[in-house]
Amino acid sequence: MGTPVPPDWPELIADKWYCVTEVAYTGPFDCTGAIIGETKCCRQGAPIQAYLDANDECHFGTFLCVAGSPSPKRVTCIKGPYDSQALCQADCS
Repeated sequence: MGTPVPPDWPELIADKWYCVTEVAYTGPFDCTGAIIGETKCCRQGAPIQAYLDANDECHFGTFLCVAGSPSPKRVTCIKGPYDSQALCQADCS
C-alpha cells in the first residue's frame, strides 16, 4: 500500500522538534496511487506521536505538514530531535 514507512525513526520526545517528510499521492485515499510530491516541515514530538497513534495517514484533512490538501499523505521520514524550531528548520530544507 504505497511507500512503506520506515521503522527506524527516532523515539519521539514530546517537547523536542523533528523534521517530518510527508509524501503526497494521487487518489484514492489509501496511499496506493502514484507519488505526486514531498513536503518537509518541523513539528514537535507530541503532535507527531498523536498523528501516528491515531493512524491518520492517507485520510482526507489529517496531515502534519500541509493543511487542507486534497491528496492523501504518508509520513516517510522523521529526523531529529532538535532542541528548537529554528535548529530544526535550518536542517530541514
